[in-house]
Amino acid sequence: MILQTDEACLCDPIAVAPIFSPELVSAYYEVAAEVEITGPRTSGCIVFDWFETTNKKRRVKLISKINL
Repeated sequence: MILQTDEACLCDPIAVAPIFSPELVSAYYEVAAEVEITGPRTSGCIVFDWFETTNKKRRVKLISKINL
């Protein structure tokens, strides 16, 4: 699958597609996540709690497979 050409980047349409057609998503992870605002290496980045060390509720669905 080509995600970028000289004419257009398809990243944004692919990111938005599941909002309008949830049936496109075939696999996802439910994880806890937050935006890091004080970290020296991750400031402004989304940090996922893959190992459930924060005991926060899993509120994020991270898509791992989409059918286009």
